[in-house]
Amino acid sequence: MMLIPNCEHRKCFHATTSLPPDCMHDMLGVIPIVLKFCLRGLMVGKILTPRIFNERLQQLKFGRNDSTNIPTLLAASFPKCSISGSALQKWCFFRNLAFAIGDLVPSGNKYWELYIIICRKMTEIIFAHNVTVSQIAYLDLLIADHHTLLLNLAFDDFTP
Repeated sequence: MMLIPNCEHRKCFHATTSLPPDCMHDMLGVIPIVLKFCLRGLMVGKILTPRIFNERLQQLKFGRNDSTNIPTLLAASFPKCSISGSALQKWCFFRNLAFAIGDLVPSGNKYWELYIIICRKMTEIIFAHNVTVSQIAYLDLLIADHHTLLLNLAFDDFTP
């Protein structure tokens, strides 16, 4: 138990410092932001449209484990609106996005890099059953790269 200031030197529980990190809620808060900025960047770059994305999503074959969490289609007004769906639908969306549209994205696209290179690698480490010390150091670099790239790509539209 951690000592909290103003607890008169008693051991006190504090909800923000005494609980372990919750990777599911932390990452499932980041993932929709990354998905929205990635898709918006691809659409602004004329690589993708909501209609093409929805067609690709409908053609994608989901496995038995994902069949109850198939992502919702994008609204025609996307990216002016958010990605809808439950946390599990967004998690499914995140894991399967590369299969749905990866072949359409040219190499070197910074929005795709944010998703495929940085955020997916972060997620692999964060959700791993076992993590080495070197992976923690690599994760630290990935998180710094993620934040830097996200701020560069979406500075005017990003709330930390």
